[in-house]
Order: sequence, then structure tokens, then C-alpha cells
Amino acid sequence: MYTDIATGGEFGLALRSDGQVVGLGNFGSLPYYAPPALPSGMTYVGIAAGQEHAIALRSDGTAVAWGETTTERAPFLLCR
Repeated sequence: MYTDIATGGEFGLALRSDGQVVGLGNFGSLPYYAPPALPSGMTYVGIAAGQEHAIALRSDGTAVAWGETTTERAPFLLCR
């Protein structure tokens, strides 16, 4: 079961009821907007997506963000 969804340019995110984040959609040759290897054991309570980025809110109040920068097109963690 899913509790939330968020959509970006050509991708979407779904927040599962167990607190895990799933990415879906057209990611091109690399999964630019697919969730990175998010730390195991963390529970996520919120998700948001922009045209070329995504953010997942952890249950402890911190956030993980990933997406495209102006200089590089690859998945990466923006903050923890």
C-alpha cells in the first residue's frame, strides 16, 4: 500500500506504508531521479518532487535530496 505520491518531469515517487520510497518512470540512460541507495533502517514520512530533483523526509526530521545540478547530470545526495 502507498500513502503518498509525488511527480516530477518524467518520473514519480511513491511512499510505501512501511516508510520506504520507490521511484518509477522514464529515467533515461541512468536513474537520475530514482531514489539513491537510501540508508536501510530509516523510515520516510514525506516525499516531494520537482522538475529534476526529489526530496524524502525522514521520520527523525532530517531530509535527503537528489537530482540534477547545473554542472552534472547524475544521481547524488544533496544533503543528509
